[in-house]
Amino acid sequence: MHKFTIHTLETAPEKSKEMLKQSKDGAGFIPNMHAIMAESPVLLMAYKEMGKLFNETSFTPVEREIIEMTINQVNDCTYCVAAHSYFDRLSNFPEEILSDLLEGKSLENSKLQTLRLFTKNVIDKRGWVSETEIDSFLSAGYSKEQILELMVGVAHKTLSNYVNHIASTPVDKEFESTG
Repeated sequence: MHKFTIHTLETAPEKSKEMLKQSKDGAGFIPNMHAIMAESPVLLMAYKEMGKLFNETSFTPVEREIIEMTINQVNDCTYCVAAHSYFDRLSNFPEEILSDLLEGKSLENSKLQTLRLFTKNVIDKRGWVSETEIDSFLSAGYSKEQILELMVGVAHKTLSNYVNHIASTPVDKEFESTG
């Protein structure tokens, strides 16, 4: 099995060091996923920039997190589920929504549940969603623009999920008590 390096500020390629410092400043530690991504400064930059762009979409913070956590679960990314659970709790993300997401229960808010199901269908069907699924999404109060913005979240999380699968990223000790 190929082992990927969990870089530190000292061992990371020069072009990744500042990005790892930003990760450490933001989280209080360097998450293992960022430390592994640091092997490729381009990958780490792409991941961080896509995250910033996804934050600029018209989705609310709660909607963005539902999208990302749904993708993490559909892609069976243990690392990202644990990381998101940890950061959700730090940010006071609604605990009832987090619990429902983690337990696979329907969300009480029908609009948010539609978002969750549409996101799941996009991942499961690799984008080949039906007209009926699109109509349902639009009827729930979302827009065509948001269908397209959802692709930024899909690309962002698919990138991290696949890296974690390939690298067998170990879950950080900080994340272990959540999820």
